Amino acid sequence: FVIAFIQYLSIACALLAVIWYYSFIGGGFFFIVGFAACLFMAYIFISMHFYVPLMQVTLNLNLRKIYKNALYFTIIGMFKNILLIIIAAALVILLAVLFIFGISSEASSVVISLTVTFVLICLFSLWYYLVSCFAYPSIQKYVIDPYYAEQSNNGEDNADAEESESTAESESGYFDNG
Repeated sequence: FVIAFIQYLSIACALLAVIWYYSFIGGGFFFIVGFAACLFMAYIFISMHFYVPLMQVTLNLNLRKIYKNALYFTIIGMFKNILLIIIAAALVILLAVLFIFGISSEASSVVISLTVTFVLICLFSLWYYLVSCFAYPSIQKYVIDPYYAEQSNNGEDNADAEESESTAESESGYFDNG
């Protein structure tokens, strides 16, 4: 609930700021800079939320670390995120055209209901599938794989320590059977 609240609040604030600065864009250089800064922040917030839900269900992190890592992933995967936003815009435009065509044509009610179903179900399903396919490899590469590599190194260190202890015990003639 908290993550969804933060997500929608940040996107709403960024959207309102973009609209406000856009309305005053003819007012001078500072409004143009403000508009560009708001667009950049909107991009950052939108891109961060590509990673937040995946980290929420995959990793055992607190909220602060989730958002910190999401910001890092947004910066690391900037070009993938921009590509994903372009794909999302293309999907929305394509599905809007299909929706308008399905409703405006003199098609049967079956075609209209299939179009509405496709738009409502497939848009969200395809969107989250694309986000997962684009975002999860970065999370795996930079968080999950290093964690397991560290765990396996710690496991080898523990195994080496246990082996050296058993060797020392066998050399001393003392065996701990307890």
